Formats: sequence, C-alpha cells, structure tokens
Amino acid sequence: GMNMTGVETVSGENTLFSVCFQYPDSTGGNITSANSACRKVTAKDIECFFNNLKPDGRKEMILAVPEVPLAPRLKLLEIGRNRSSFNIVSVLPAEIDEFKNGDGFMLTDLLSINIDEAGKIAGLESAPSDTVINACLNVLTGINSKMMVFITDGPNGSYGYSNGRLEFIPPLKTKAIGTGGAGDAFLSGIITGVCCGLPALKNYSDHYFSETPLASAGELGTLLASFSVTSPDTIHPSANAQTLYDYALHNSVCFSADFARLFNHI
Repeated sequence: GMNMTGVETVSGENTLFSVCFQYPDSTGGNITSANSACRKVTAKDIECFFNNLKPDGRKEMILAVPEVPLAPRLKLLEIGRNRSSFNIVSVLPAEIDEFKNGDGFMLTDLLSINIDEAGKIAGLESAPSDTVINACLNVLTGINSKMMVFITDGPNGSYGYSNGRLEFIPPLKTKAIGTGGAGDAFLSGIITGVCCGLPALKNYSDHYFSETPLASAGELGTLLASFSVTSPDTIHPSANAQTLYDYALHNSVCFSADFARLFNHI
C-alpha cells in the first residue's frame, strides 16, 4: 500500500544494515553501516521528489531521521516549512551542532530526543536529568519557542514540552527483554496519536503511569515503547492495535474517551 513513486534502485549499493547489541541489564544500542544506499541520498533528490507534488502540505507530516545524511534532511525540513507541513525530527549527538547551525531547530515542529542528546544540546556532559532537561529546553525555546519536545530518560520515563509547559510521563514498567527500538516505538506512538487527533500532552504529570486515564500522544508513545521492549526484536513483530490494546488491559491501563476511540474498531 505504500506509494513507491519516489523510490529508485541504485545498482551496486546495499540497503542499510544494522546490528543491535544488548548488555546484561537489557540496555544496548545499534551499530549501523555507513556505506549503504541511504548515504547516497542528496538534497537534490529531495527537491526532485517534491517537484511532483502539490505545493500545499497542511495535512502532511514530514519525518527527518538519521538514516540519511544531514544535508538532505535539512532540505526536507526546509521544503516542509515552505509547504506548511508538520516537521518531525530526531537527531544524533554528533550531528547536533551542524543541525543547529543549519537552522534545523528553527524548522522543527516536534523534536524527539533521548537524555544523552538533550545533554549535548544543553552543553552538559554529566548532570542530573532535571538539570539537563531544563537547560536543553532553555536552549531550544530560545531558538524556536513553538517547538514541541519529547525527551526520553530510559527506565525513568520521559518528558514532554509544549506551549510553555513541561510534563513528566511516567514509564509503564514491564519486564524488558530487549530495549533496542524503544525510542523509535515511542516516537511512532506519538506520531500516531497526533495523526488521530490526540493532544501532545494532557496537562497533568501523573505520579505513575495511568494514574489518570490516558489522553495524550505522549502516553500512547509510552504505552507502545513499553510493549516494544517485551520483544527481543528492535521492531516488535506482533505490534498492532489489537495486541497493544490487550497489553494495556493486561496492565490495567485506563483510557479517556478520546484515547479509547483509537481502539474502537477492535
């Protein structure tokens, strides 16, 4: 069902290859090849793709993530801003200075980062999470006060910022089999929630997950991330609306009326 109009095959190039590693405490990461076809994507390729689209992107989301080089991602965001699209971004610590100097944060509507990336933005090598988060937001809001920001802090939960308010989103604790892909699942849930009309945040910081009924895209991201780590795979092979709903019921998670509508078809 995907529209493959903008996809080409490049002879002699490989698809992206990545290996997930995991430590005994279930933390880990990815080692990704740097010589794949993704590295061949250029800003010109981005321009050529949009030449064939209508100029109105008001119902459009653009996702710029590190699988391709920074230059085409900045071009993607620039075009998205000109089209009035909703620009969603994640960025690696090593890219942050260049991304900032390329006005990337100015072009971002929603930024999803982890606590290490927040520390890089804040210029803090080692500090308590609350210090890092506040310093990071001071930098980001000084650049783009309208940007929404989500910051994950591993098993400690996550934080969301929107319209001048910082909100804590507690984790849904579960037995983690593998944490690889949890950040991507978190962002996927947020994007899905926004697409389905949920607010980014619910304007209340619960002390524990589902202390009050789930109502926000940030909480959908947390729910999906919790479900994701119950699989050893970086992408949970059984993740769908039905299994996520069952997982929520198993953990006695309460939904608001608007949140429950996401699962009405089940």
